[in-house]
Amino acid sequence: MGIRNTIPLKDDIGAGKGKFSVCQKKESSDSHVAIVHSDAIELMILDKRGNIQQQHVLDINELIVDEPDDIQVRKFETQTQLRQKEDGVQSNTFLWQVLWCDNGDEPLLIIAHTNHLLRVIFDCSTKTWKADINRMLDQQGWISSLASFNGYIYTGSNESLWEICSQDMLSKTKLGKFPTTVTCVNAEYLAAGDEQGGIVLFQGGPNSWSQIQRIQEKSSNCCTSMFILEARGEDVLIAAFSTGNIRAYLLPTMECLSEIAGHIRWITEIFPVRGGFVSAAEDGFLHLWILGKNNDPSWDIRYMASFELKDCMITAAAPFTDRGVLVTAYDRPQLFWVTLVGRVEEEPIGDDEDTLI
Repeated sequence: MGIRNTIPLKDDIGAGKGKFSVCQKKESSDSHVAIVHSDAIELMILDKRGNIQQQHVLDINELIVDEPDDIQVRKFETQTQLRQKEDGVQSNTFLWQVLWCDNGDEPLLIIAHTNHLLRVIFDCSTKTWKADINRMLDQQGWISSLASFNGYIYTGSNESLWEICSQDMLSKTKLGKFPTTVTCVNAEYLAAGDEQGGIVLFQGGPNSWSQIQRIQEKSSNCCTSMFILEARGEDVLIAAFSTGNIRAYLLPTMECLSEIAGHIRWITEIFPVRGGFVSAAEDGFLHLWILGKNNDPSWDIRYMASFELKDCMITAAAPFTDRGVLVTAYDRPQLFWVTLVGRVEEEPIGDDEDTLI
């Protein structure tokens, strides 16, 4: 792995303090990126080489909050906020969530802030983003996670898990009542993690989910990121935790296939890439893993490669084209484009050459 390029963010706003989301359609070479800052969300269009085609800052507070003091109300404190307070970090950025959804030819961005859910649509004709205020939704509880599949949004809060239609934002169903920290979904399964290290598994599909499994550890080992991986004809849930551990569960039984100590600090993101998956954590490391091999009967999570973003606390990461991942770091005004092993092209971009380990 190595840094292939750095992409500058706006200089006039606190950068890299929260989550971000990347959307790339197969028929397009451009990627839409939404980055959470301390008091705004930056929307960008990047070409396949990481060059900025468009850059725009959206102040969500002006669209959502009726009174400026509303943003200061604290209904509860998540595990993340409590940990930040212990570390002396006072910030409300982890209350923001961003998610790209399918919306035909136009990207649809879903923004969650406190208990508000807002649609932001990119107008291809004017090349601008516009908030759809008429379809803003006040959600029960403090929204802490977002996932989407097949036109539906799945929101988790300190109180419950919901299914919401992304088109009208009005059709919604409560799927469960428990504090949710992270969610993931595919065509058959929906999984949600809670603040005590538990995972709830649903099976079915949009409008027909049924809870089938629940594992509960009753500890502070909070689930921080997860995704569902298809391997050897099976569905496997890969889950990351605040302790730095990574576990693989076979679906639908939730049998633990493998567990490793992947990082020494809070894992911020874990996601699939071609040939394996990547984990990113506050210890500044990105690790590349594979889940066994096709000719190997074991399901061991195997280490492949690493890259350290020196003197940085990684806050978020997401796949970017086939060349690697985009990474944000706390209080750094740029996106880091990190390549994966075997994904480096022969020619460098600009004046910077790739650094591999």
